Amino acid sequence: MADEGSEPTREDAFGAVPASDTPPSPWASPQPGMPPPPSGELPAPPPPPTSSPQLGQAPYGQPPYGQAPYGQPPYSQPQYAQAPYQAYQNVGPANPYETRGGTVMVLGILSLVLGFACVIGAVLGPVAWIMGRNVKSEAEAAGWPEPSNNRAGRICGIIATVLMLIGIAGFVLFIILAAASGTSSSYTYPYN
Repeated sequence: MADEGSEPTREDAFGAVPASDTPPSPWASPQPGMPPPPSGELPAPPPPPTSSPQLGQAPYGQPPYGQAPYGQPPYSQPQYAQAPYQAYQNVGPANPYETRGGTVMVLGILSLVLGFACVIGAVLGPVAWIMGRNVKSEAEAAGWPEPSNNRAGRICGIIATVLMLIGIAGFVLFIILAAASGTSSSYTYPYN
């Protein structure tokens, strides 16, 4: 039961709410001291409560962004002592044969991909093999190691060339077998 001195309350989903905190209904009869609304119009909305958060204020009593809550210092990254920047040691100049090795690698990969699809792929295999061999010998003569992309392209060129030679040998063998089986036939046609 409610105390006789307390305000009447209305139960809602969140608990008891004092009746004085609820806004008046616009369709209710006017309260004493307020002028009646003009006929055919709704009454003006009540002014917003003064306790609501204003622009720039955080809701629910939280401090605005960037201010530390509850007197704590704002979060920041810990500062560590950093050594001055030093260049890497023992790094020599780049291998000047890397770009030509990249060309050999592209040609070698294309020779594998296009080798069975068109004649250009069959031609690219030996080109990649020869160019890769030349780049390897020039780099080693100049005191540089063979670039890894050159090695990959040269190996792809070797594989594509070997596959091309196997394909040509198989095609020639097929033609020879087809020609040999056509001439040795002793079949006679019964309807002559």
